[in-house]
Amino acid sequence: MSEDKPTKERRQAKRLPISAEGMLTILVPEETFTPQQARCVATDISMSGMRLKSYQLTKNDYLQMLKGLRHAKVALLDLPYLDSPLEIRAMVVWVEYHDGRGKDQPHCVLGLSFTRMEEIVLQRLEYVIDRLRAESGSVRP
Repeated sequence: MSEDKPTKERRQAKRLPISAEGMLTILVPEETFTPQQARCVATDISMSGMRLKSYQLTKNDYLQMLKGLRHAKVALLDLPYLDSPLEIRAMVVWVEYHDGRGKDQPHCVLGLSFTRMEEIVLQRLEYVIDRLRAESGSVRP
């Protein structure tokens, strides 16, 4: 897993800014066989992935995630335009650790790529993305 963010050329869909609280679950099987859970905030989203920020993930969590691909599940609790949480399966494709120098507290930023989306999840996500695009004046790619 790379620490570097994917380039725009590798990204399949334009990300839209968002602020939605959620719960991230990451599977780290070689450590505990128990999923790691942390509160998070989605900061951007597209049909293929999203960026999350979490103040509950530590530097040790970050180092564990660097060891390989991580399966994840995100429950977005307050996604705009939806009246119930949206759960999406994903892979952690990159991760950064910010040590809290400056104005912010220590935190991790993760890039997720969505996997195995059920039709209803796909439809609900598309509904949100369409509304966000309309709100921002963007058109579909």
